[in-house]
Amino acid sequence: MRLQGLAISAAALAAFAASPAMAGGCGRHVECYEKVRSPGIYATVARPVVVVPARQEVVTTPAVVMDRPERVVVAAGRTTVVTTPAVYGTMHRSVEVAPARAHATWLPGVYATRHRTIVVAPGGIRWQRKVDRHGRETMCKVHVAPVTRSVAEKVLIEPPRRVVHVTPAVYAHQTRTVLVREAARHHIHRPTVYAWSSRPVVVAPPQRHVVTRPLVLGVRHEQVLVRRGGMHWQPVGHRHW
Repeated sequence: MRLQGLAISAAALAAFAASPAMAGGCGRHVECYEKVRSPGIYATVARPVVVVPARQEVVTTPAVVMDRPERVVVAAGRTTVVTTPAVYGTMHRSVEVAPARAHATWLPGVYATRHRTIVVAPGGIRWQRKVDRHGRETMCKVHVAPVTRSVAEKVLIEPPRRVVHVTPAVYAHQTRTVLVREAARHHIHRPTVYAWSSRPVVVAPPQRHVVTRPLVLGVRHEQVLVRRGGMHWQPVGHRHW
């Protein structure tokens, strides 16, 4: 292709040199060429490339673990001794401070004044002599009323007597603390408290084995030169000289 371009340029130059314009002609139409640079021509080429090379890896398989339920002790059983204190109360009672006493007194008799009528001279019938004015004397029976008089006398209404006076006993309130219930000891047993818990258990241990990884290919696109650029003559049309 380069040789063909050079041949075309040489022919163009020969024709240009043999033209009438080069011979000194003037005012005539001639064919013209211009020397220009042509760029290179590139193309995109896809090439395989190794992204990851083939290799061997040691792969570890983790252990297989499962949860196994089991009964565990949360709180151990124990016996506690609890002491109940004694209970006291307050008792109120009356206490004799002074006993009852008795003493006797004499009361005098009670008298009153009473009036009574007594006969001083009894009444009756008696002969009474009368002389009238003529000197005649007569004897007549007449009733004579009894002669009485009032006499005051002291009369015993209530005789003297012995009176017994009783002085009651004297009491006072007394407060006393008494035992209502004695102290006691009790044994309280608390049983063991259990709970269910999950414990991990290894079913299968971890394992290691070698794995071969194949290579990984990729595609890389590159620009490659198909034709180099160069200088060549290209027609520019007719000109007047």
